[in-house]
Amino acid sequence: MNPTIIRMTLFGFSLLMFFAVVGEFIAAASFTPAYDWVGNTISHLGATTCTSIVYPLDVVPVCSPEHLLLNSSLVVSGMAMLGIALVGRFTKGFSYWASLLWFVTGMSTMASGLIPLDVSPEWHLFVTTPLYLSMPLAVLAGAIQLQGWVSRVGYGFAIIGLCAGLWLALYAGTQAYDGLLERLVIWPSTLWVALAAIFGHPRPRS
Repeated sequence: MNPTIIRMTLFGFSLLMFFAVVGEFIAAASFTPAYDWVGNTISHLGATTCTSIVYPLDVVPVCSPEHLLLNSSLVVSGMAMLGIALVGRFTKGFSYWASLLWFVTGMSTMASGLIPLDVSPEWHLFVTTPLYLSMPLAVLAGAIQLQGWVSRVGYGFAIIGLCAGLWLALYAGTQAYDGLLERLVIWPSTLWVALAAIFGHPRPRS
């Protein structure tokens, strides 16, 4: 496949991933009570009813009029990740593990939008948890294949994401800063995909 076409395709998928971030800001603007970017999670923005989410250490009231937009953006973002995985399978030098991890992340992201938190808290947690680790691992797998500053940024983002993701996977719903931890996993990884698509150069093979 032509390298220019690959870059353009991956960059297009990264823009679709950013749609989920934009969806967060739009949904947060109408969320009640006032949205806390540190404490409130992305899942709170996707709640389909005005209700209270019961956690082991807290009860969180949620009301998100723009839940449909948020959940739709998660599905679109997940589909973009599946697209990255598919393109990777037909791209020379794109490892099997990177494709597999983006596939897992995409499926998890799509499922988190299709099964909102208030509809089934248990299933939502089950389908969402994998992306906390698979997404930064996908970035790490990609960074290994590249050279230069894009690779180094990828390593840094992957380490930050893995630390935050591991903490979330172990203690989800018990921390006052779950929203911050989620975004430390997702936002840097999303940015890195765009950087890698535009500026990434494959590491020479020996």
